[in-house]
Amino acid sequence: RIQELETVNSKIVLMMHELSLQFKAVLSQRELYLCIHQVKSGTVYIRWRRRGVNGNQPYLVMSSKAGADFLKRQTKHVRALYEEFNLKTLQLNLAYSLHLFEAKRIGRFLEELNY
Repeated sequence: RIQELETVNSKIVLMMHELSLQFKAVLSQRELYLCIHQVKSGTVYIRWRRRGVNGNQPYLVMSSKAGADFLKRQTKHVRALYEEFNLKTLQLNLAYSLHLFEAKRIGRFLEELNY
């Protein structure tokens, strides 16, 4: 089961990369772009990041005040595209996290059995 979950998560990471490329194809010259971020815990996220240079590229959460302000400044069409892509990022992030949690939990359970 752990191997199945890891395989599914590998596919989800590929879907994250594909989504990032799709966004770039639709809205290439925008203030925000989608990037893949892996944290030390092993979790992989697809996240919004501001364009910038030399580390001045903060992440933006669309559900935050800054995210809401950003969306308000966009045209109706562009806002709808950001919202559509944001929904897909949330779905991918959630699916990845759930699979990762299940795999880790099964692993801990098996370790406890071998205690």
